[in-house]
Amino acid sequence: MKAVLVTGGLGYIGKATAKALEEQGYVSILTDKKVGISTENIFKLGSLIYTLKPIGIIHLSAKKSIGESKKRPLVYYWNNISSTISVFILCKLFNLPAVFASSAAVYEPTNPYAKSKLIEERIISRIKSSVILRYFNVGGKAEGVEDETGQNIFAILNKTYQEQRVFTINSPTTTRDYTHVLDIAKANVCALEYSLTSTQPLLTDVFSGKQHSVLEVIEAYRKNGLEIKCAVREAQDKTIYPFINNLHKLNWTPTYSFLDIVCSEKEVGVT
Repeated sequence: MKAVLVTGGLGYIGKATAKALEEQGYVSILTDKKVGISTENIFKLGSLIYTLKPIGIIHLSAKKSIGESKKRPLVYYWNNISSTISVFILCKLFNLPAVFASSAAVYEPTNPYAKSKLIEERIISRIKSSVILRYFNVGGKAEGVEDETGQNIFAILNKTYQEQRVFTINSPTTTRDYTHVLDIAKANVCALEYSLTSTQPLLTDVFSGKQHSVLEVIEAYRKNGLEIKCAVREAQDKTIYPFINNLHKLNWTPTYSFLDIVCSEKEVGVT
């Protein structure tokens, strides 16, 4: 069986990626701090690779909160960069291709999280058979797959509704591109398969191609039976658009729509 090592495998995107890999006939080897196998521990990770002999690595492990990174910058730099250095060394040692989960946050590197991602990209790009995926905004749920950390806009809105609070929109004109987590997982698998046959590094944004404001997200919730109270501020527009598009090289296109993301949330009555 073809085994693939997935770091951060018990996280939101990790679980979806494991599911997508198995659907394509791969065996997922999941590493995560939750099971005591951290990517920062290069010796334990190396022993796992030596024993189970995966054909590639999908590196998803990282601290991801922009807000927290501003409060704890050194923790973010150390955790994210040391983790990626470990993956880089092991890919070189065992001659493995790597898929790296980056972020569209790198287009505005004004916080430690975004800056750590830029440094990590430079490290991973030194692997010949590597693919760097800059995710935009990820959302949606599936069986066994949901954002338990509450970091995406949908999880935040769900919590706001449950607690009957008012959601503050900082800029009504700012839009975001939302991609379903299951589509992100498929992109990871496509990127892995590209890396297995190509010796040229690849960098691409991963996006649906349609931008939506937070007001549109709240309106979509309303149409699905959830009224969320909101207040609007007139802050600076911080829209980020996709810039690099090499998705055709991965033979990937999104399957799920923005409304599919909204309707996949349990709180809107769809299971």
